[in-house]
Amino acid sequence: MIPAEGGAVANFAVDLPAVAKVTSTLTDAATDMDAAGSTFPDSVDGGDMTGLISDILATFSNAGARLVDETGTLAALADQAAADYGSADGAAAERMLLPGGGS
Repeated sequence: MIPAEGGAVANFAVDLPAVAKVTSTLTDAATDMDAAGSTFPDSVDGGDMTGLISDILATFSNAGARLVDETGTLAALADQAAADYGSADGAAAERMLLPGGGS
């Protein structure tokens, strides 16, 4: 429970299966994006524009690599947060169920 406006107490709950679905989707997205990176051409023949096209592709590739990394990191952090919440929530529930634990 957390204090709400006016001193009232607000209840909230985290839907752990929903969080697990989000983290799974993020992990799958990172894996798919990483696999898509292997389809980049090794070289480009753009005539006079080869250098420019290569620079654009390198920038795009670097941004994609960062996106893959950050998506994987976000999934891992969300997964850990859900696990921590589940542990803390279970411990709090156990304390409330034990004789004298809720007072």
